[in-house]
Amino acid sequence: MRSRHRPALRPPRSPLPFRAPLRRRPPQLLSPQTPSSWPAQRSTRRQDVPLPEAWKAQLPKEQHEWLSRALFRRNKDGRPVLIDSLQLWWHPPAPRPVFHQPPASPAPFFTRPFFLWMPYRIWSFRLLCRQPNCHRAGQRLTSCGLYKTVRRVLDIDGWYFMATEYLECRLCKKKVAGWSRDVLEQLDPAHRAEFPAILTYRLSCDLKVVRLMRQRSLGNSVSMLYNKLREQHSETWMARTLQYLAVCDRFQVPGADARQVAPPPAMVPVPSPQWLLTVHAEDVRARIGEMKARVTSIFGSVLKMDSTKKVTKKLAGAVARTMAWATNVGNEHGQVLMPMRVMGCCPWRRG
Repeated sequence: MRSRHRPALRPPRSPLPFRAPLRRRPPQLLSPQTPSSWPAQRSTRRQDVPLPEAWKAQLPKEQHEWLSRALFRRNKDGRPVLIDSLQLWWHPPAPRPVFHQPPASPAPFFTRPFFLWMPYRIWSFRLLCRQPNCHRAGQRLTSCGLYKTVRRVLDIDGWYFMATEYLECRLCKKKVAGWSRDVLEQLDPAHRAEFPAILTYRLSCDLKVVRLMRQRSLGNSVSMLYNKLREQHSETWMARTLQYLAVCDRFQVPGADARQVAPPPAMVPVPSPQWLLTVHAEDVRARIGEMKARVTSIFGSVLKMDSTKKVTKKLAGAVARTMAWATNVGNEHGQVLMPMRVMGCCPWRRG
């Protein structure tokens, strides 16, 4: 007889402990917003940080939102303060490449760069007070907040804005702005060259525009530079306006009521040629030491300059077209007047 193999008996399994069924969270229904609008929705936490009231009154509306996100945060007391990682130039975010809903305002298309000048806070320079008693004692300037004035700076293709810090002497309680001449003269040439503009009473001019006025020749006048700047500004403003209106036009439905579109901000006019001449004179005054060094290194020390009438008399006659004229003062002085060379017709003769 065949023996039947019975399977070995196994011990009964211990009952499993009771576990409550997992409650799965219901899937969250996505709002009808597109993925392009999600970053703006995530960044709404930093929109609550307001700009300082003095800055807010001077900056245009299109600069408020992105500057408050980029530069400020709230401290423990809930007050807006500057962030820790500061830099000189701040550039606004570019408009989205694709819009899935009409833009609420034309601000993303008309934002401009921002320059933050803080030599004490960014580079920790040892700046001294220029008052006689404080300067002899070596009294240092310390930071005491933000300067309330925001400068609008003329650039080649538009305007940008510039702000600085407020510095105070604890001994005499005098306060100076970070872009004042007393502060700029204490910086080394490398950091001094980082300052990009020449300041006037109300407006400011970028050095790129100022350099265009240094080389003056026939036909290269301030009026010509004024016309070129106005053309560049108008073309840049027109390109931004066309981009904004093209985005708004995509959401116009044929046959339906036209959507109301917020008008673009007006173009800021270019200052007059007289103001450009004032900036040029300020640039020459700032470089007067360098210009004197160049003249004395080439021609020696200059005693005087003759008048144009006297030069005309000397150049009159048969040799009026090409000649070189110089006057030797004498060996006892050892100085020679700057020679003057005339090529072609004499420019001082009439007729």
